[in-house]
Amino acid sequence: MLRLIYSMQRSVLRRTCLELAIRQTEQAPDSRVLLVVPEQTKMDMEQDYLAMSRAPGLMQAEVLSFRRLAWRLLGEVGRQPLAPVDPVGRAMLIHRVLHQNKDKLHSFGYLADKPGFIRQVTAVLGDLKRYRIGADQLQEAAEKAEEKALRDKSLDLACVLGGYDAALAQTGLTDAEDDLTRLAELLQTLSDLPGTDWPWPWSRLGWLRQAHVLVSGFGEVRDFTPQESLVLQGLAGLCAHVTLTAAADAAPGDSQVLDQGLEAYMAGRRTIWHLQTVLPGLKISRIDAEATGLQARIARLLRHGSQAIKPDTQDEEALQLIKAGSTDDELSFLAGTIRQLVQQEGYRYRDICVALCSLPSYLPRLRAVFREYGLPLFLDMERPLNGSPLMRHVLGLLDIGLTNWSRQALMAYLRAGLSDLAVADIDRLENVWLARGLFRRDRIFRDALYRLPGLATATESEAPGSDPDEAGPERETPEAGLLALRDQVLLPVRDALRRLSANPDVRGKVAALRQVLADSGMLERVESLTSRWAEQQEMDAAVMLAQSWNALNRILDQYVQLEPDLPVSMKQFRDSLSAGLDTAAAGVIPSAIDQVGIGDLQRSMLRRAKVLFVVGASAQNLPPALPPEGLLKDPDRQRIAQLTGQFLPSSARDKVFADSFILETLLTQPVERLFLSTAAPPANIFNQLAAQYPGSLNHLPACCDRSDPRLNAPAPAMRWLLSNQPGLGPLREALAEWLAASGLRLPGREERRLSVRSDLMHALYEAPVVLSVSQLEKYASCPFSHLAERLLALQQRPEWRPEITETGVLLHGILERAMQAIRRDQLALPETEREQLPQTFWDRWLQADLSALIDSWMRESAEREGLDRLYDIGLNASAGRRVRRTAESSLQVMLAQFRQEKYQPVRFEWIFDPQRQGQLRLPMPTEQSVWLRGKIDRIDHSGSDGETAFRVIDYKSGQKTADYLALYHGLALQLPIYLAAYASAHPHLKPADAAWFTVNRPFYAAKAGEQVPDDALADKLVKMQKLTSLNLESDDLIRLCRHAGRQAARLAGELLSGRFPVRPCLLPGQRAPCSWCDFRAVCRFVAAPSAWNRPAKWPAADGSQGSLKASFLEQMRQLYPEARLSDPGAMQEEQTP
Repeated sequence: MLRLIYSMQRSVLRRTCLELAIRQTEQAPDSRVLLVVPEQTKMDMEQDYLAMSRAPGLMQAEVLSFRRLAWRLLGEVGRQPLAPVDPVGRAMLIHRVLHQNKDKLHSFGYLADKPGFIRQVTAVLGDLKRYRIGADQLQEAAEKAEEKALRDKSLDLACVLGGYDAALAQTGLTDAEDDLTRLAELLQTLSDLPGTDWPWPWSRLGWLRQAHVLVSGFGEVRDFTPQESLVLQGLAGLCAHVTLTAAADAAPGDSQVLDQGLEAYMAGRRTIWHLQTVLPGLKISRIDAEATGLQARIARLLRHGSQAIKPDTQDEEALQLIKAGSTDDELSFLAGTIRQLVQQEGYRYRDICVALCSLPSYLPRLRAVFREYGLPLFLDMERPLNGSPLMRHVLGLLDIGLTNWSRQALMAYLRAGLSDLAVADIDRLENVWLARGLFRRDRIFRDALYRLPGLATATESEAPGSDPDEAGPERETPEAGLLALRDQVLLPVRDALRRLSANPDVRGKVAALRQVLADSGMLERVESLTSRWAEQQEMDAAVMLAQSWNALNRILDQYVQLEPDLPVSMKQFRDSLSAGLDTAAAGVIPSAIDQVGIGDLQRSMLRRAKVLFVVGASAQNLPPALPPEGLLKDPDRQRIAQLTGQFLPSSARDKVFADSFILETLLTQPVERLFLSTAAPPANIFNQLAAQYPGSLNHLPACCDRSDPRLNAPAPAMRWLLSNQPGLGPLREALAEWLAASGLRLPGREERRLSVRSDLMHALYEAPVVLSVSQLEKYASCPFSHLAERLLALQQRPEWRPEITETGVLLHGILERAMQAIRRDQLALPETEREQLPQTFWDRWLQADLSALIDSWMRESAEREGLDRLYDIGLNASAGRRVRRTAESSLQVMLAQFRQEKYQPVRFEWIFDPQRQGQLRLPMPTEQSVWLRGKIDRIDHSGSDGETAFRVIDYKSGQKTADYLALYHGLALQLPIYLAAYASAHPHLKPADAAWFTVNRPFYAAKAGEQVPDDALADKLVKMQKLTSLNLESDDLIRLCRHAGRQAARLAGELLSGRFPVRPCLLPGQRAPCSWCDFRAVCRFVAAPSAWNRPAKWPAADGSQGSLKASFLEQMRQLYPEARLSDPGAMQEEQTP
């Protein structure tokens, strides 16, 4: 008998199949029952069978997937494939075929080595095989296709699929995707046998003629594939009874009415119509159970809208709709509620299911929250193994050799977690390599580089009073300890790479890799780490690591099986392993009986739970967004189906119908409690339920009270108790008394100290106090960052990066030497020509061989600063060349500017501090003396009418602009303080200007079709690098100097008094200082509008809508009517208001 049962309730179909199977085994114990279900539901189906059946076990009933059914029957007659290729081997073989046919491919050739591409090709070839589309059909489709892109893609797929099949045949292997085809051929062979007395070995399957087959779980989100349909046809012709199920709202009698009905049941209707065409005589019946309660009303709401639903007051007790302010609040409420359900309402963890609408975005944070709340979880998903510690260790080892011991590959290998070094020792080695720029094999193994100064750690420093010349076997020098660590971990790597490189073919390299792993005791390390993680209840990580060891050995076995004698380079070997690892994945069964089940919507739909949480029910995530279509887009699939005459599913269109069915089934399955939560704008179904059940809607408050589930764990409750929320005083006092009775003490509330005691400040800043201008600017920008950097001495670990640190030092050195050379040439001129240099002087410099001069100046600067490493091969070609080009571009602009101006360079790298002639003391309101120090990059003079004026120039790597609000509030002190320092040391000179010069190599972005002559382009580039001046008259510059002195004194007074609030300064239109601060993780600043220090603006000049500069000048002139500087060397007459 051949029949099909359909229903709109998946749970009814499932229960009906189980009841039929149990009844058959009870009524006819001699017959067999085969339950064919999707692979992911096999274990649950077995558990339900045992729970519903009176029999103590599974004897005459078997629960199988289609693939397991194929293995079961083929194995019974000895026709199972002896050398099958699984998805991992398939990916490795496809990788080989792609590279062998790279020149023949149109679209795929240049993508073969891109991460994830092999996985996409493997998925497409799997679809083609399941839907019985071969290389010849693809070739014909390409010949018929009019679109070039589709033609090229079809030809490439035909080439890869044909090459793949040929490689299988050549090696005598079989593809696991063909198992169902082989099963269909076996069933057809059995059907063709005459009579009932089958010869051996076919007689071993004679029981099939009395077997009852029930196929459940298909026809819900997809139709049967052609392979599965052939198997069903074979079973229908052999077995006594075949029963199929489909989730549908109607049984269509005509293909024209397939689209008429609910969207959620489109796949079911298609399945019923398809089965009617391939299984003649199919009897169709419908079975439904009367639905009541909340789930029935949700079903009517989903199918017919709010008009068809009459809310019940009891529904609001079973339904909760949670709107949270953040994802953390949402997940904390989830975890706390689960604890309450288990502790107070008698539920078990296994009774609870969490459906995540967006698994990637929620899973990492959910793991952390469940760990904090002490909840056991089972994650129902396939785990990719390419990110496991073992896989990262193996790929890192191979990458070290392929990248010439690059830092990235080396640290990936060491940080994988399977090195024999302790984490602290790995940190120590990495810090040394970063600080000294030790990369590449020749540098890492050069012992002398480990003896550079500054590498000793606190534990390595010599004891006080010890004799530095004393050395013996019991006393190691710092570099000796580092070299021992390096040799311990890297010499085996070097030896392993040599052994791998010495073997030319696949068999040899695989054997060498296995031996390397054995010699390093890798199996023992994996077992040890797995046991440790299991003891720490990190079962997911432990199982993943154990399975990765098995997967690696399976990959190596299949690699040798596929092409043992094939010559391969190290790169080809690494890429083939990577292709296999990229496909390797593992499923996990629950490691304990009582765990909270967590999965995506589809896997959660397959679970049976008493309490269901749908988390992340936002408009963005529910229904889920369509996944990437992969290699074959939907239009391509439709055209290939038309051209080949074979059905090929639409990944995007079918996903819409599947998601609709999954959502309806999930929300309408029988549960006692249903929760929907979101921290973002809610999904449509959330809003519909909220409109029907307003009493179920719960907006989580920002501040918790004692009954809030978010506090239902020790750590969250303690944080809440120690917070500063109002109303906690009585509770804290009561708790303190209870703890005191037990001899315990309640910790005090955390208070963030924002000040340092005056005695400590005096000890830190001993007289005479000397501050740099940059220190004061840093303090003005954010006082706490100054505390962290200067007083706490917090810093990022040093990293040798020539493009950042050494580049700036060398550029300053080159420009300083260039200006000194110009100055020497200037002084060599007759005295009458020095004041007004002729243009021929500058022309001669502009026409000089600046490249050769810069090479010489760069060498001198590198030797002076100890930067000889920049002349290593590679660095000299990259960082060194960049420095030369930038210096040449900047120097040419400087010379062109001098040629057009009246200024001449006079001083370079001019330093002022209390020990030199350029002394600058701040006008402090107390008796404490505070001096400033600094270095001015360049000072130019200009003499006319018997008066000499000067300007200060500061070199910057980035473009600067004059910000008058920053100048007013002390956030841009550098240029005015520089002016004041030089003016106080040279009272006979007049300050005329202050400017920034950008040391870079600008480029001009031409518009499409724009033709720019060389002369015009040169002028544009010079203008792009022109000086950025404060653009103030001399009297206003003097006023600005006086004001900068006041602001510097104010800031120095606040700093020395120990005030360091976490309150960064934010100017209108400027980037917040937090965006480039290294201490954001320390200060924990919350960027609320009221948290910033926002300096007040001043009114527009003369009450009009004047410019910011005009308003600034008006303020300066009101504060300082008289334009005069203080006495040389001091600013003491200026008192801070």
